[in-house]
Amino acid sequence: MIILDQANQQAKLDVAGPTLRFPEIAVGRSSSPLPDYETSQAQHGITTAKSLHDRADRRFWRATLYALCIYILLSAAIGVPLLVTRLSKQHHGHPPWPPGGDDSSGTLNTKNLANNGVFMMEDGACNSWDDTDDITSQSLYIARTSHTFSPQDSISIRSNVSHEADDAVGISGNITVNSNPDPSISSVAIHVSLSTSTLNLRHRTFLCFVDKGDDRGLSIYVPKDMEQESLTVDIIVLLPQPQATSMLSFDTLTTYLPMFPQIFGDLGRSIAFKKVHIEGAAMDISCDFLQAPKISVKNALAGISGTFNASEKLVLDNIGGPISANITLVQGDDRTAPTFFSLDTGNSEIDANVTMLVTSRFSDPINFIGTVKNFNGPLTLDIAHDADTPPIPLDLHVQNTQAASNVTLDSKYVGTFDVQTKLATVSVKETKEDPLSDPFGEDQYRSYIYDSTSSNRIRGWVGWGKRQPGWHPKAGHVEIVSSLSPILLQLGPGT
Repeated sequence: MIILDQANQQAKLDVAGPTLRFPEIAVGRSSSPLPDYETSQAQHGITTAKSLHDRADRRFWRATLYALCIYILLSAAIGVPLLVTRLSKQHHGHPPWPPGGDDSSGTLNTKNLANNGVFMMEDGACNSWDDTDDITSQSLYIARTSHTFSPQDSISIRSNVSHEADDAVGISGNITVNSNPDPSISSVAIHVSLSTSTLNLRHRTFLCFVDKGDDRGLSIYVPKDMEQESLTVDIIVLLPQPQATSMLSFDTLTTYLPMFPQIFGDLGRSIAFKKVHIEGAAMDISCDFLQAPKISVKNALAGISGTFNASEKLVLDNIGGPISANITLVQGDDRTAPTFFSLDTGNSEIDANVTMLVTSRFSDPINFIGTVKNFNGPLTLDIAHDADTPPIPLDLHVQNTQAASNVTLDSKYVGTFDVQTKLATVSVKETKEDPLSDPFGEDQYRSYIYDSTSSNRIRGWVGWGKRQPGWHPKAGHVEIVSSLSPILLQLGPGT
């Protein structure tokens, strides 16, 4: 074995020729052709953010397009009918009274008015003045007229003035309905006084009397093109005094005078209507005493007050005006259905006293059904039986919000009660009763039984003696609901 020295081994390893060298790797740069991890993550984040942004933009514009389409459809569905209705009214050939016909409507039937010659001066039914008084220096032109009707059928006093305030600019007036102080007069008398600021306005205003048909009575047409003009209509309706041995009876009394105060005097217990419908808007309606099986009084932004006696249905309906009423609900021998009453308003007070009267059907009384609604206004309701009326079933629903409610039931009420509110408290006030006050004559104690009690809801039963299990047809039910305001139910001593 030959061993070469170290120098000779190195010489054999050295090969002649050029030397091949790779370039030095730059600092911080990878030798791989793919980007490093940090660069890849950064590029991915930018791409994802851009994709999400584009997707959000597409969703935003798609939602905007859908909302625009829905808006256009709703505008067409609501706006087109309103526009067509308004244009049809503007091009109508007669005064724009809405159609009427049923007993609950306070509107005018223009077709019947036209057929009766209201807009044709040939029959002398319109503007047939008894006398005129023109005071040119004061721009005051006064005309008076009157008419009589037989004391039967229906009487209506209506105008074409609407509930809209713009239509009533420059218009004022009032109506008073009362008994005639002269007992010798046996007919219904209507006296009208018209005062205008120009003579031309008088000629454009029509006061028409209709002697027959559904619109029998007085119809007032006020022009729409009043420019800086004014007029006042004062109406007095005098009903004949009844004979000493008989009651004076009318079919229907209707008034539709949105911008006129309406005053009904004490018509007495001997003047009766089958139906009464009174409608206003921005002026008070007051009734000293009004009696009819069906009574409906409607207003919008002014008060309803008075004393009412109804045997079938009573409606006092308001929007933003107070209601103050003394009500007697009568149930006679021939009544085969419940007696209803309804009080409704908002942003104002309800103060009502209700007396339930059953004439002689003590053994089988039919229930009374009532609804009282208010919001943002105090509510005070006192319901009692007549002194000679035994306990009768009452179904009552009371609703209010953002104002206190105070409901009182007399000691003759027997049935359940449910009082509840939200974000406020409820309370039930009991009254101690002597067994001798038992309206059933059994000398039992007044009982109060609570099914559940909490700060905002109380349910239970009140009556005389022991509570009968299950539902009882002669027991009543009272429900009082409110929110953001307290409720007090007082179970009082009665009359």
